[in-house]
Amino acid sequence: MLTPIQRLQMAGQVSTLMDQQKDAKPMDRISIAIQINDLMTQLGYGQSTVITDERTPEISPDPAQEPKPAGDETPQIVTDFLAGKFLESTKDGIVAAIKQVSGYLDKFLSLEQVKEQAAQWMDKQGYVFSGQ
Repeated sequence: MLTPIQRLQMAGQVSTLMDQQKDAKPMDRISIAIQINDLMTQLGYGQSTVITDERTPEISPDPAQEPKPAGDETPQIVTDFLAGKFLESTKDGIVAAIKQVSGYLDKFLSLEQVKEQAAQWMDKQGYVFSGQ
């Protein structure tokens, strides 16, 4: 349980991140949005379960629940992510997928590959950003 002081500090962090998001580059906006989402969840806002629709593949909300691959076997979440299975998902779906694959960075995929998939998702969803 958070103390009132902790809640105020976290709310201040959210405010600062929202201000930073206005002038950030497109790929930085995703990172900032994830940080905002994490803080809002800690503050008790948002949803406690992952909502999926017919466009969002089922994924577990916690990377710790993801089964650990044996040896050098590529995890299924990484294979699905790189195959573009999340390009049709909702914003919450792509954020959850990015959080899950982030644990496998530099072993099974690169940051550039994550950025490429995120950029493809933004293009597919019709997001337009100026001034990269």
